[in-house]
Amino acid sequence: MRKLIPSAVLLAICLFPFAAYAGTVTLSWTAPTTCADGTSPTTDCPTTGYEISEGLSTTSAYAVKETVAATITSRTYSYSPGVRCFSAKTVSVGLKSDESTRVCATVPSLPPKAPQGMTVTVAVTVSVP
Repeated sequence: MRKLIPSAVLLAICLFPFAAYAGTVTLSWTAPTTCADGTSPTTDCPTTGYEISEGLSTTSAYAVKETVAATITSRTYSYSPGVRCFSAKTVSVGLKSDESTRVCATVPSLPPKAPQGMTVTVAVTVSVP
């Protein structure tokens, strides 16, 4: 009876670094329709911009991400997988409103794509007694 016995198996894999995968989060808001005291924002508290803040949960500390002009009502940000939470404040002639409701988004983890330039080589040597 003949047996096939692999005497050597060579497996060479060249891996290139995986790219960091990111997702996008789009935050949008609407301009206020009244000032905190019920007066008109057009005359009594004109909005000059919005201060966007972010944190990692609804209860964590938030840091100012950016301040944008009053004509901007949405922003898109790229993030690695994880949870990001946001809030906004209206800016009016140097004064800031109270913080908006905090909202959170989860950027999912995605499996990595196959690396480009990957090479797999297999060599088998068989000895038959």
